[in-house]
Amino acid sequence: MAKTNLLDPLDIYGFDEQEPYIIAGLGAKKQVLLLGDRGSGKTWTWRRIAQSLDYAKRSKGIGRCVSRKVDAHTANQEDLVGFPFPPDDAEMKEKREKGESAQMRIVLSPNTVANAHFIVLDEATRIPRHMQNRYLGLMQERVVDGYELDTIEYIGGAANPLEYSSTEPLDEALADRWEMILDVPSFEKMSREDREKVIRAQAINITSSVPDKIIWPARSTLPSRTSPPAMTTWQMWR
Repeated sequence: MAKTNLLDPLDIYGFDEQEPYIIAGLGAKKQVLLLGDRGSGKTWTWRRIAQSLDYAKRSKGIGRCVSRKVDAHTANQEDLVGFPFPPDDAEMKEKREKGESAQMRIVLSPNTVANAHFIVLDEATRIPRHMQNRYLGLMQERVVDGYELDTIEYIGGAANPLEYSSTEPLDEALADRWEMILDVPSFEKMSREDREKVIRAQAINITSSVPDKIIWPARSTLPSRTSPPAMTTWQMWR
């Protein structure tokens, strides 16, 4: 398959085989999990793609693509939907006099994923078992504990394999929410040229760097291959 070189201008290197599937997943708004060793650029990849989408929308004057990174293994409800803020006494009294019910308000924090368009679930295989159910509704229906998060368009994930200490097997239902799970090469297995590019790219301040190229995922098409390279099997999660 010919190399498309869509990720290189975003300072994402070494993912030649995975690139068509990442781009196709974005185009179809699929939930894609990148699985690989530490330092392989999984989170970096999603952050650069999110920046590119935001830049594309802003340059065309069609809004924003606000992104948030969630440390999935430590995030609580407030990180996802905001802080519940009860009405004060005066408001409750006013509502009672009108025969109405006072509504709980939600106060958003800078890290809340509510109102975001692209979220990155980092450390997806370190989510404790008792917290995994929280992400089922988020990934399937865009709902967490009854709160709708309907602005979310893209969900990308990053995870280490289960050989790492402190990792947790994903519940079968949660694993099924990832519509594409791709193994990515470790830094050591990249070519020398790609390793040098990765080092130079990640030495910059990501917040002050603008991607050199705009990705429009809607133009992507699925590659003519029956299955992605190194697609992780169900057995890994059991």
